[in-house]
Amino acid sequence: MKVSILWSTFLLISITFSGCSPDEGPDSITSHTSDAAGSLTECTDCHLVATATRRQIVGAQGDFGANTGNRSHHIAGSADPTTAQCEVCHDQTSHMSGVVRLKNADTGASIIYNPLDPSTLEPFCLSCHDADGASGNDSPFSDGATIGAGLYRDGKRIDVAWNTKTYGHATKGLTCLGNGSNNTGCHTNGHGSVNVGILSLNMTFPQPDRYKESDYELCFNCHTTYPAAAKEAILGVMRGGNYDYPYGPRRSSDPTTITFDDTANTITRVSGSFLTDSFNVGNWVNTNATDVANQGPLLITNITAAVLTITTTAGDDPPLIDTTETNKTVTSYSPPYYISSIQTLFRDKTGQGSLKPYDDDNAWWYGPPKMNLHWFHLGIWTWNYRDSIASGISCTACHNVHGTNSPWGMTHEELGYQHNTAGADQYGTMSSQSPYTAYLFPLNCTIACHDGDYWGTTSNWFVPADE
Repeated sequence: MKVSILWSTFLLISITFSGCSPDEGPDSITSHTSDAAGSLTECTDCHLVATATRRQIVGAQGDFGANTGNRSHHIAGSADPTTAQCEVCHDQTSHMSGVVRLKNADTGASIIYNPLDPSTLEPFCLSCHDADGASGNDSPFSDGATIGAGLYRDGKRIDVAWNTKTYGHATKGLTCLGNGSNNTGCHTNGHGSVNVGILSLNMTFPQPDRYKESDYELCFNCHTTYPAAAKEAILGVMRGGNYDYPYGPRRSSDPTTITFDDTANTITRVSGSFLTDSFNVGNWVNTNATDVANQGPLLITNITAAVLTITTTAGDDPPLIDTTETNKTVTSYSPPYYISSIQTLFRDKTGQGSLKPYDDDNAWWYGPPKMNLHWFHLGIWTWNYRDSIASGISCTACHNVHGTNSPWGMTHEELGYQHNTAGADQYGTMSSQSPYTAYLFPLNCTIACHDGDYWGTTSNWFVPADE
């Protein structure tokens, strides 16, 4: 303890005498220039290591590009920021005073960040992520990245979405910065993160065409306290019901071939890989498509091994597998969670022959006449993440997490999604037509399935569920 106190005192004295005084005036850090002899002129001089209560900011274990473990950081490139880049955001007039002071990008006013109240950072973030960027400068870091263009195209829309829209995470008590839990925010800090988007928890982008819970960690972690938006509510169906069928994430370019041993009750991976956290044995699409009806749905979880042992629970019959069918190629999976009844309203029953205008014929696509549409769309390789990166469909393809005026699941207004009632029936319609088209920003579909180019207005008939 004495050593720590003495070292901290020595470090503080050394920094102060070297030109990093917390007081304004000739000894403040902002008074020094590169030719001031004996002064510490660069942020990296102090922040290359942890100092007192401050974590390491730059270097191989820091927050920026020099840390190769980081997948995202505010300043583009593989190098640490220069002092000039740091001072775009940081107000240094009272440096080392015990608080972090930031600059309003539009007015230059000092903003004091209170770690106990993450929302104190919100005005700072939104002052740059607005229509005029950093007071008219769309490349404030001079790092080649431009707010509102390319990969950062959405950056100029966040202020309006957050502050003026009726539905969104802001209305749920969230803010910009946090740990991904309720009443905090989604972004870990203003510097960088091991996750994409400077997120606190993982969201896998681009999204592979396989379902894995950890690929959606940020959304699922927070939504555990919102029952209507929990992963089970979004992706679950009643076991053995009409929505329990293999029509979900698949990847034809990387199929998984498996063999079954009826005696040992094992599944062995021949090629490809098990990338899901769970799937239902028995509800598969196989190469010769025989005896599917004999397979009882058995939930397999925590898939890590090449050889899986099939276990049954009370009331389940042992799996009936025709051992003459050695190799089966898994191309799709049933919904991953069993609940008492389907909850999501993003579901559809089609091909019913009712002749109702919202009873779309699903002959143009594969799958059963009843589908959990969240599960159906998840991972389909028809979306561009951040406007240009090929990806499977994920949450943000349809949902505007910053804010929207659409009351139906916080969907992008450009989708034109609406709920409708016709007697006892309820159905949704999506008409993303002129002036909006699904293959344009912000929807970024690579195949405009729901656009006028193909089928025009499409419907999903969700009440009654007929599960």
